Amino acid sequence: MKDRTIDERTSSQRQRGSFSVLALALSGLLFTTVLAVGVMGALGGFTASITNPASSTTGYGSGTVLLSESQTSGSTTNTCISTGSNTTASNSVSTADANTTCTAINLFGGQVAADPGVAVSSATVTVKNIGTINAATLTLSSSGCTQADNTAGSNTYFGTDTAFCSKVDYEIYDSTSGNCLVPAATGACPTTLSNSYNLSQFTTPVSLGALSAGGSETLVFYMQLDSAATNADQGLIATMPLTWTLSQ
Repeated sequence: MKDRTIDERTSSQRQRGSFSVLALALSGLLFTTVLAVGVMGALGGFTASITNPASSTTGYGSGTVLLSESQTSGSTTNTCISTGSNTTASNSVSTADANTTCTAINLFGGQVAADPGVAVSSATVTVKNIGTINAATLTLSSSGCTQADNTAGSNTYFGTDTAFCSKVDYEIYDSTSGNCLVPAATGACPTTLSNSYNLSQFTTPVSLGALSAGGSETLVFYMQLDSAATNADQGLIATMPLTWTLSQ
C-alpha cells in the first residue's frame, strides 16, 4: 500500500512535468515565430526614391530688367548701363537700378556754336534691354530744360534772353521703327524743324512701346537754333537731363 501511494505520486509528478516541458516548448516556439516575423518585417519589401538636389536649374529665381545706352563717335563707342556701370561684367544691381551719371553720351550732338536757322545737328543713340525679362514700356522723359552762360571755347559775351530753351528746336526719329516720334508722324521726320517743338516744351514723356529682352531701339536726335533767335541769345547754352526708363 505504501509503495502504491508512492507510485501514484510519482506518476502524477511525471504528468505535471510533461505538461511543464510541453508548455515551455510551446512558449519557445511562439517566441521564435514572433522573432522571425519581426525580422522578416524589418528586412522585407521594395523601395524607390528620387532626390532633386539644390541647384540653379531647380531653384526659383528672379529675372532682370536692365537697360544699356550706347553712342558711337568716330571709332569710339561709349556705353552706359542702368546699374551704374559702363560694363556688363560683375555688375551689382542696386535697389534703384538707375544710372544718374551717364555723362559719356550727348543726345544733343555736342553743338556749342550754333547759328540761328542754319545748321541742323544730329546725334544717334541705341538703347537695349540687356536683361532677361520682356519690358512692357520704354520711355524718354525730362525734368526740364535750364540755360546758362556758354563758356565753351573763347566765349566772352553772354546774352540776356531768359527763354533760351524755347529757341532750341528738336526732333526725335526712331530709325528702328522708321517713324518720327517728335513730332509724332508715320515715316521720316520733317526736314525743316519747327519751333512748335522746342526744349522748353519737352514736358511729356516720349513712349517707344515695348522692348523685349535682347531687343534694341536706335534713335536720332535733330537739333537746331531757331531762326527767330536774336542777339540776346548769343553765348548761351541749354541743358536738359534726359532719362530712359524701362519698365516690366
